[in-house]
Amino acid sequence: MTLMDSYTRSVELWFPDGTVILRAEETHFRVYSGILSLHSPIFRDLFTLPQPLDDEVYDGCPVVSLQDGAEELGEFLKVLHRWSYLSNLFRDNNVPALLCVLRMSTKYDVTKLRESAIDALRCHYPQDFLKRLSSSPPSTFPFLFPTSRAGASLAISAANVARESNATILLPGALLACCSINPSSLIEPWQPHPLRNHIHSDDLPGLAPQNLYTVLKARNEIILFTRRRIFGFAFIPRDIPDCHSPECRKVRSEWAIKMDQEHPDGWINPFSPGSFVSSFARFGCVSCLEEAKRTFDIGRRELWDALPGIFGLPGWERLEILEALDRGYL
Repeated sequence: MTLMDSYTRSVELWFPDGTVILRAEETHFRVYSGILSLHSPIFRDLFTLPQPLDDEVYDGCPVVSLQDGAEELGEFLKVLHRWSYLSNLFRDNNVPALLCVLRMSTKYDVTKLRESAIDALRCHYPQDFLKRLSSSPPSTFPFLFPTSRAGASLAISAANVARESNATILLPGALLACCSINPSSLIEPWQPHPLRNHIHSDDLPGLAPQNLYTVLKARNEIILFTRRRIFGFAFIPRDIPDCHSPECRKVRSEWAIKMDQEHPDGWINPFSPGSFVSSFARFGCVSCLEEAKRTFDIGRRELWDALPGIFGLPGWERLEILEALDRGYL
């Protein structure tokens, strides 16, 4: 049995006339060195270097071992060999695969593919979310509001890949999604095993240290802003102008208590597809209802505008400029 026999051949990326074999983890990909060299200066340099005489060769093809995951390398190679595959990922909202493509295109300096991956991901982590929300239902942005372990894992991956790839335009949305995850779940991967309460095979991946620090710090700031500025009419006892019903303050207080019970860790995502506005109708008083809607709308706009700064990033406009500079537009 040869060394090649101990590895798995990729089903989709094994071309009989391929000119190079790439090995990632336990998988081999037989592809075309010319295509890789055409798009990636990293591969171009790799293939032009003189190869040692004892390098591994199979069926006339050099075998090159890469320190990449088989899944992410596979997604990357599929796009390079069939660019229409990227459109399929976009159409199918395949964010995990798009993140693989972003990371690998950044690593191997495939500039146009990196830009396309960022553009596709910006639809899911948009900088103009509130504007889009006025014409699209909240369900259009499921990746901003993870509600399952799989969703939480994807949010962490998105934040890590965006940070690693310097795709800063994606970071505010990705980090906001991470804020929806209970802090104990974010910290747990970094704890020594004896300190863990449990260990599951489906434990969440670890946020990169810089992202973890940023999310934990920003989360508290967003919680305070949300309670004081967006839902202050309920969490901060006060009289509402033109409201003359003593019952209203009690109803607002009961609403705040209910929110606390539903969100014991304090996190109330004001951008989530929850029915906050419809629940305001229980206040009964027209003045209180109008004040609730007014502060809710104003507060959300203020928070969204401030979001990049809360995460330690330049403002939205500056992020757009940096992205344009990165692409050579300015």
